[in-house]
Amino acid sequence: MLEETQKSLAIANAKDDESKKLLNQQQQLQLESMKRVKELEDRLKELPAPKESWWKRIFG
Repeated sequence: MLEETQKSLAIANAKDDESKKLLNQQQQLQLESMKRVKELEDRLKELPAPKESWWKRIFG
């Protein structure tokens, strides 16, 4: 009985470690994505504004 409990506990700990690892990986990817969005927004601000609205160029 004790051996089975220890095995179950070891499995639970391994799953917990894997969950923490995946959560950390997800948070890292989210942080990188947020940085990338910020970079793109900053680059977009640097571009010159169009002279006409997009709808005026399309529909005249």
